[in-house]
Amino acid sequence: MARQTDREIPIYREIENYILDAIRDGKLRKGRIIPSEEDFCVMFHTSRMTVRRAIDELVAGNILYRIKGKGTFVSNYNFEKTMNISTGWSKTMQAQGHRTKTKVLNYTRMEAGEYVAKNLEIQPGAPVILLERLRYADDEPVLIEKAFLNAARVEGIMNYEFREESLYDVFRERFDIKLNHVYQKLYTKTVTGEYARMLFQAKSATALVMENTSFDHRAEPVEFTICYINGNKYTLRYVLNK
Repeated sequence: MARQTDREIPIYREIENYILDAIRDGKLRKGRIIPSEEDFCVMFHTSRMTVRRAIDELVAGNILYRIKGKGTFVSNYNFEKTMNISTGWSKTMQAQGHRTKTKVLNYTRMEAGEYVAKNLEIQPGAPVILLERLRYADDEPVLIEKAFLNAARVEGIMNYEFREESLYDVFRERFDIKLNHVYQKLYTKTVTGEYARMLFQAKSATALVMENTSFDHRAEPVEFTICYINGNKYTLRYVLNK
């Protein structure tokens, strides 16, 4: 079952990709147990700590789940709707018949804080590009999107304004970056100040927050995005296909 690893990619990412490919191909089905940690250690000639890191990340992404004393299993989570990248937000909404508009709130080069650095797998203080946009559908503000890009991967990207351009189109056409899969995290959060005013026309409100870390075909993080969503105006029903 094992494949030869690409040593330019961390081994734990190779293991993640192996499991994801097996799920895509139907070799690992929903509810079925995956190979043991010992099996992966043998397949990839690595330590149990490395294997556990790969599995922990897939558990955190709801792709796998553990049952104590039994093993690790493939989740019933909808794999195709959560793990593949599609065209960007605007094209998705337009395909559903909505008129879209984007207002750029902030567009700057900055140093990565610890949380952003962790998600992009770079050092704190490394340069990132922050692209913060307010998204409209049918003239209604529905979400605020803060995208953090690894500046080392996208030198020259600030030549684009992104009021009209698609970020994912620029990734593909200008930087030859092909996004492969995304880790997604959803939670609610109370927003105040400008975010509450822009999204809810209120002083304080509860927003749905969606965090996405997007990976390329080499399993390297390219983009970390935090979206603040008005759930009364926007329903997460889009399909994230490659």
